[in-house]
Amino acid sequence: MRIYSEITGEEYKTVEECQKAEEEVAVQKAAEAAKADKLKKERKARAEEVDAAYKNYMQLLNAFVKDYGSYHLSFRSDDGSFTDLFKYAFTW
Repeated sequence: MRIYSEITGEEYKTVEECQKAEEEVAVQKAAEAAKADKLKKERKARAEEVDAAYKNYMQLLNAFVKDYGSYHLSFRSDDGSFTDLFKYAFTW
């Protein structure tokens, strides 16, 4: 007689082999879920850090423009990519 596991999608000779394989799959899925949760929390924390830095940047920029009327930003070819120019050109 063969034992079929819906979890692993395979056949086994004994119930014990089937249960052992299903437990291994459960452990693996739990480890993957824990890793995904950790990455999600790290991403959220870093996104909050970026948001805070951006808000600080905007406050400093607005204060500078209020005091001096304008702000000039120059790009050189070795400073960044050409697309950075468009990012800064259209933020005002």
